[in-house]
Amino acid sequence: MKSLIDHIGQAHYFETTPKRIVCLVPSLTETLYDLGLEVSIVGITKFCEQPIHFRSTKKIVGGTKKVHLDRIINLQPDIIIANKEENTLEIVNSLKEICPVWVTDIKTFEDSLNTIADFGIIFDKRTEARKWINKIEFAKNSFQSSLENKKTLKVAYFIWANPYMVAGNKTFINEMLKVNQLQNIYATSEFASRYPEIEIKKIPRIK
Repeated sequence: MKSLIDHIGQAHYFETTPKRIVCLVPSLTETLYDLGLEVSIVGITKFCEQPIHFRSTKKIVGGTKKVHLDRIINLQPDIIIANKEENTLEIVNSLKEICPVWVTDIKTFEDSLNTIADFGIIFDKRTEARKWINKIEFAKNSFQSSLENKKTLKVAYFIWANPYMVAGNKTFINEMLKVNQLQNIYATSEFASRYPEIEIKKIPRIK
């Protein structure tokens, strides 16, 4: 039996390797595919756009904020992959009546690697997971080496319009901006929200 704890502290016990996966997180649908789990993935969201052929080969179970429970029940999943930010607590709690719900909470680069490692254990894909972790770490280090002696640019990362919203501090977007040697002008203590609403005419003057 496998015993693991997900990102929000939930304990999970797997007597056998999960064979039927419903994934409610678009980026993690791609991760599962890259780990060689295409056959095991039975359900995805309408926002899971990659790999593109999944749109015709997998069951669409709704969006990230609204799912069709009946569709998920009919798929008879062994595990559901969710995310603290993408999916609501109400959705997660309702899905727990169907099968284990593995909830991720990815805020840092290390969190993303740990998620891949977790999947390697859960789905018996340790070798594939280690290969991807090594590739990603190598690519990151190589890329950051290429940025040495390059000027750090100040940026704003927009995620929405009407109202305009940007990525602030304690977000994965902000972490990736750092990796790219970019300084997020909204990642300061002045902006308490992780995704603050802003007015275009009040964008801080970049010096």
